[in-house]
Amino acid sequence: MAASRTPLKVFVTQIGLHEVIVAAPSQREALKAWGVTRNLFATGRAHDTRDRAVCAVALAAPGQVFARKHGSDKAFRAVSANDKAAAREGDGLSDDTSK
Repeated sequence: MAASRTPLKVFVTQIGLHEVIVAAPSQREALKAWGVTRNLFATGRAHDTRDRAVCAVALAAPGQVFARKHGSDKAFRAVSANDKAAAREGDGLSDDTSK
């Protein structure tokens, strides 16, 4: 019998001036990937999405965090561990789009 897998959902939040997404099996795992300890879902600051373009990016690399400037229609870019650490310290995500 095959092991059951929890289906992935794509979750979205705003960290600083950035829209941040991740494909994860649960809200808890999304918060963990974002490096956030506060439940952003309970306060309405995070939610799941079914936007096809956003889902395609996140589902291509489950667990990888992607970001773009909030309100932008530019492509999402992968976020490094250093960027997540800076976001936790209140510096936001870097604007270096050369990565």
